[in-house]
Amino acid sequence: MASQLQASSAALSVPSALESMDMLQFVTLDVRGRSYALPIGAVIEFRTWIEPAPLPHSPPWVLGIINIRGEIVPVFDVGARLGHGPTVPTPQHVITLVQTADEQVVGLLVDDVSDIRAVPEVTALAAAESDSAEIESVIEIGDSVLGVISVAALCDTTQGEEDGA
Repeated sequence: MASQLQASSAALSVPSALESMDMLQFVTLDVRGRSYALPIGAVIEFRTWIEPAPLPHSPPWVLGIINIRGEIVPVFDVGARLGHGPTVPTPQHVITLVQTADEQVVGLLVDDVSDIRAVPEVTALAAAESDSAEIESVIEIGDSVLGVISVAALCDTTQGEEDGA
């Protein structure tokens, strides 16, 4: 028994290969039956669905604005923005509040927030050439490959205007 405990404690004291790697953390989101990842550093909080006040002349994926503790926050439909068609929100939907690089707070409407996952930095792969600027890279989690959402591109309301979108 004592030899088993010594062997166990020796195994615990040796750092695994994963522990010595730099880890990246992501929140996994469900959007229209697909899973995506969002860098955890961009996430502020998760809110239940709140009906936003509509904004006239905005793109169809801009649902409107909500008031969060005195701050006016635009809400974007991630499913529509990623080309999956408009979402019909229900009380089960989640608004993920994120902060952009220029410190603007934005709400992202998603179907659900699944998990928080850490992956070794070396598994974050550059995204293949794609028509979607909203996906900045891909990561492997187990047997799944998830697109990492680019908050900056997702929140760019001018993107696509040149194409008449």
